[in-house]
Amino acid sequence: MTTTSAPTATKPQSGADILARIKPQLREETTELCLRPDLLDAHAEAAGELAVARAEEAAGARLSSGVSAKTRKLAERVKEIEAEIQDTVIVFRLRAMPQDKYRILCDNHPPRKGNEMDGFVGYNRDAVLDASVRVCLYDPEFDDVSWQAFLAVCNPSEWNELRSVVNSVNRSVADAPKSELASLVLAKPARASKRQPASA
Repeated sequence: MTTTSAPTATKPQSGADILARIKPQLREETTELCLRPDLLDAHAEAAGELAVARAEEAAGARLSSGVSAKTRKLAERVKEIEAEIQDTVIVFRLRAMPQDKYRILCDNHPPRKGNEMDGFVGYNRDAVLDASVRVCLYDPEFDDVSWQAFLAVCNPSEWNELRSVVNSVNRSVADAPKSELASLVLAKPARASKRQPASA
């Protein structure tokens, strides 16, 4: 009669040890917004004038003789506006919420009456996403007054960009990456390094 031995029991891993070893971090993402449409319009106008001037030079076959003073001045104006835009761009840095904090936020925004999707997930999806923007935003820091001032000049598309980033940091799960190219490179033998010529 054949007997099979019981599988050897393995001791469960310690969650505390795992966390200490891997040093986990909450996911972060950034996005940029320019709240100066006047500068964007000025850039479009200046860039258009530059394109016309350059095309006129090409039509006149004077490219080989360099750039005219007029075209150079237009190019300098475009670059000046670009620098001004860069100075006014706001970089928004957002960090995911831990599960318990996210759950509390959802509980504070119950489903809308008659909204089937809200009822399915158990919370007001739009309200939670809107509230998540400020909760996840850690740089820059806004007080209540400056936050309201920001909302007053943030258009729907710009707000949707922030909502999109928040949705990404809170709902995405990344698989561990593996590079096939790196594996192929390391599988090949290394080339011998060339000897440097001896100095005289």
